[in-house]
Amino acid sequence: MDAQSILVIILAITLAVFLILGIVAMVVVIQIARQVKRLMDRAENVADNLAAAAHYIKPASIAASVVRFIKKNRKSRKGENDE
Repeated sequence: MDAQSILVIILAITLAVFLILGIVAMVVVIQIARQVKRLMDRAENVADNLAAAAHYIKPASIAASVVRFIKKNRKSRKGENDE
């Protein structure tokens, strides 16, 4: 075996190793991308649920604010009537 044959064998082995590493890396990247997609879908679902809940809570919070305002004004009027 001369130096050229040894160099070709070393380069072929190196190429094969990097090819296998590249394939493994692509599989890992695809798996991570799928997990990120699932995570984003769940986050979007949670955001939609929170938006829907806020839509239903908003009228109740407005009503609670009005009741609180009325109670506060009643107390201040009762204080004015006592004097």
